[in-house]
Amino acid sequence: MARPNIAIGGFRYWGSIFAENVTPRLIPKQVATTYGTGIFKGDPVKKVSDGSVSVSAAGEAVYGIVAAVQYRNADGVLVEKDYVPASTAYTPDRLRTIVMVIPATPFTIFEVDADAAVSTIATARGYVDENCDHVATTAGNTSTGRGGFQLAIAGHGTGTAQWRILDVSPLYGNDVTQVNGKWLVIANETHNWPGTFSTTGI
Repeated sequence: MARPNIAIGGFRYWGSIFAENVTPRLIPKQVATTYGTGIFKGDPVKKVSDGSVSVSAAGEAVYGIVAAVQYRNADGVLVEKDYVPASTAYTPDRLRTIVMVIPATPFTIFEVDADAAVSTIATARGYVDENCDHVATTAGNTSTGRGGFQLAIAGHGTGTAQWRILDVSPLYGNDVTQVNGKWLVIANETHNWPGTFSTTGI
């Protein structure tokens, strides 16, 4: 009997189209004061018109993936950790809430857990170059700091969606015929990043 996949949670930087060992550049982005949703490591975020970022829901544009955060808590202490609690407030005399974002460019590969199993490996290989949205299947984990976003694999297809499926992850022990199988994806509906391919799947 195959061992079950461990749910890691959120999107993880896997590599670059150009070289797998490239270190991603992190871009600091502001989060609006008292933003009502917790932001966790691995969460996809989108740009907002005021220059800040917020969590990207299913079907929305993706600016990047959160890698780390910093904010001042209610006691005025600077906190650096893996998630920002919901409704974290700041005033002009306090350091703003900042998330460090890995840009979701058309060249950046992320690994992500799927929310459902696929019948066979052969079937999974047939999903390559199709598109898929992400989905928040669970709340972010305040113990690990990891987000609860996964790939909504059952919605794969050639229609426009947030992510282009690149391949099954080569992670040792990965089994896509079980829930939480790992996939490699590239952002397909990016926000303010130039694209190099169409938004419809093959």
